[in-house]
Amino acid sequence: MNRFKNILVVYRRTENGNLLLKRAITLAMTNKARLTVADTIGGFLYHIPILTSKASRKELTEHFARERYKQVQEWLSKATRNRMPCKVIILVGTPFLEIVRAVMREHYDLVMLTTEGRPGAKGRFYGRTALHLIRKCPCTVWIVKPNPNKPFSGILAAVDPDPLNTQKTMLNIKIMDLATSLAAQEHCELHVVYSHSPWQDHFLHYTTMSARVIETVTQQLLEQRRKHLDDLVVHYGIGKQVHFLLEEPGMAIPDLIRKQHIKLIVMGTTCQSGLSGLLIGSTAESVLQQVDCSVLAIKPEGFVTPVELTSNEMILTH
Repeated sequence: MNRFKNILVVYRRTENGNLLLKRAITLAMTNKARLTVADTIGGFLYHIPILTSKASRKELTEHFARERYKQVQEWLSKATRNRMPCKVIILVGTPFLEIVRAVMREHYDLVMLTTEGRPGAKGRFYGRTALHLIRKCPCTVWIVKPNPNKPFSGILAAVDPDPLNTQKTMLNIKIMDLATSLAAQEHCELHVVYSHSPWQDHFLHYTTMSARVIETVTQQLLEQRRKHLDDLVVHYGIGKQVHFLLEEPGMAIPDLIRKQHIKLIVMGTTCQSGLSGLLIGSTAESVLQQVDCSVLAIKPEGFVTPVELTSNEMILTH
């Protein structure tokens, strides 16, 4: 976890927000990192008919931003007890867009925020802002499901080994590095999963090969994939916690999370060079619709956010 040196925490004035801040402070102090706390104000003032002039809208928005800044500072001083200096920024506009733009401007390498829904609210547990950030934010996003005074009891690293794909290899190494580091920090068991759908090899049945040859080739492909997984994890001292599953990933990974009582999944997002981040990827999307644990989502090299910086952004910072 030492790779993170410039951390942005998304403010929520709740008990979960306090727990998130404690975790962020601990991480920042351990890493000797800069810590910024951000809150957002929606752009609703720009759509109030009575505010006919641009100047009056801007003035009222600035007033709201100053008041919000004071509130965040008061909350922050109580929560941190001045253990660590934290910068506060107030962003005006659509939350996920302004957070992404803040990342682009200030080069944050980690965004942390809490879950918004309740456990069991499948598909709504993480909240719209969190899911937008996973899809579009150019840096790593950590959605934390706070658990008072308890470390993570189980961490799962979801990988997709492919030694012929340099980008995937680099992403898998990032996933493993962060997952093993967190497991050591939390003193918990680490699981690694590679789920391969048998349907991916179904194309063999459309060739002229005999059934016996197809069976042999299929087995060789599976052994090769298992070796790729073993080659990846061998450097991390992991043995019995490795899971090689021959099932559809979107079903197998959520099942494994439930069976092993996983509290944090470390996973990669869309892995194509230069791809604008409009989707997480079908497997990750499917997994996140079915689980309610914390998520650490890592971007591949070459990820390009579809969000653009604009000249009319409004930020209050001190």
